Amino acid sequence: MLPPSVVRKILRGNKSAPQGKKGIMKPLVYLACPYSDRNPCVREERFGAANKAAGELMKAGYYVFSPISHTHPIAMACALPQGWEYWSGFDRAYLEHCNKVFVLCIPGWEKSVGVTAEIGIANELGLPIEYIGAAQDIAKSSAQQAATRLEPEALMENGMHPVIGLNGEQI
Repeated sequence: MLPPSVVRKILRGNKSAPQGKKGIMKPLVYLACPYSDRNPCVREERFGAANKAAGELMKAGYYVFSPISHTHPIAMACALPQGWEYWSGFDRAYLEHCNKVFVLCIPGWEKSVGVTAEIGIANELGLPIEYIGAAQDIAKSSAQQAATRLEPEALMENGMHPVIGLNGEQI
């Protein structure tokens, strides 16, 4: 789970965070998070983590689309498929309207077919991507360091690319 203080810390100083001033459109962001697992308890944990992260991003002023938060209850109520194959069209449609993607780095994110595909679509669309949360390779670090963006070298080792802003800083 992503503690509220962590999201606030990550977003503090983020110049792309919405200002909420009259006439300025807040960005719509997409929260990518692993979901599928054979164990329904794992799916429920991931659903809860997505909801908490989405809520913290909303508190920070973002308009958030969290596919897991939105579709998990619908899938459960209507016995819909849970795999990426079924949901890929829905997720692409939402990604095409978003301004940024946050990847929630909870256990399983690196191996998630859906998260990998969402990152690929975001790259294809030229969307900035920000990695938030606890990555597995730092899971044993202190609580203060447990939630962080991955360094560019770590991202590239995992086949991903950091987004660099106009000022040369990682976004």
